[in-house]
Amino acid sequence: MGTQGLLEAIAGNADLGRRLIERAMEMNPYVKISYVFFWKTEIPYQRAFAAAGLDMAAIEAALPAAARRQVENRTWRAQAR
Repeated sequence: MGTQGLLEAIAGNADLGRRLIERAMEMNPYVKISYVFFWKTEIPYQRAFAAAGLDMAAIEAALPAAARRQVENRTWRAQAR
């Protein structure tokens, strides 16, 4: 569902893309953590989330502290490679 949302957003269907991405993040907290991580590290994801009109910085800020630490750890490990 989230992947379909990303593709819809890139294809110009921002409203449908946003709804699908938000639904995927609501259904699975790990998807939200992963999407924040990808938003921080991958340009194609940055473009897709921007096209969907999602404020990923706000989504990141709303994460619980433990989830933010997971994002920080994954980001640090990705940069260390």
